[in-house]
Amino acid sequence: MFRSLEGPVGLILILIVVAIFAGPKLPGAAKGIAQSIKIFKKEVKSDDKKPEEKPEEAGKGSTEDTSSNKN
Repeated sequence: MFRSLEGPVGLILILIVVAIFAGPKLPGAAKGIAQSIKIFKKEVKSDDKKPEEKPEEAGKGSTEDTSSNKN
C-alpha cells in the first residue's frame, strides 16, 4: 500500500504535510535556533579569551575532606 510513497515522492509528501500543519510555527522555531547559535558562538569566544587555570591551583579552593576515615 505504501510502496508508492518511497523515495522522493514520500519526501515531498512529508514536506507538504509539515508545511501545512507546522507552517505557522516554523518562523518561531528558526528564530529560537538562530538565538541559540548566537549564544553558543558568544560563549565559545569568551572561553577562548580566558586564561587556563593551572591544575594545582584548581584544587586549592576545595573544601572537600579527602582523608580516608573508614569505620
